[in-house]
Amino acid sequence: VFAWVALSGLLDLWYLVFRVQGPKYWFADLHAKWYANFQGGFFVSLFQGMLENATLSGAAFPSSHVAEMTLFTLFAWRIDKRLFVVYSIVTVLVAAATVYLYAHYAVDSIAGFLLAIIIGPFLLKAWKPTQGLVDRLTGG
Repeated sequence: VFAWVALSGLLDLWYLVFRVQGPKYWFADLHAKWYANFQGGFFVSLFQGMLENATLSGAAFPSSHVAEMTLFTLFAWRIDKRLFVVYSIVTVLVAAATVYLYAHYAVDSIAGFLLAIIIGPFLLKAWKPTQGLVDRLTGG
């Protein structure tokens, strides 16, 4: 949890300083096709109403979705190698989905992957000293 929260916090700080918009904000036709005219039930209407006036742009580079999934894949590698294959597949699907949904350019997903590969081991090492405390608190 520490490594995930630390990575998310670092990305949030990055987005505050370096605001980069994904493709859905640059191409009005794409935005209308995927967001404004999307048909659905109660939850679609609810979220469209909530997000209609919200400013969600500026957090495209690097992709936090891909960075966090890559970090989870690293966790899976350390905990149970059998999970690594499953997490790897899900990470690739998340990366493809963010591009397909026009939330990110491909380079955003690649950067998220590389960021997690580079910074992930440092975050996992930083988490290690807290493990003793976690074990004492949880009885593990």
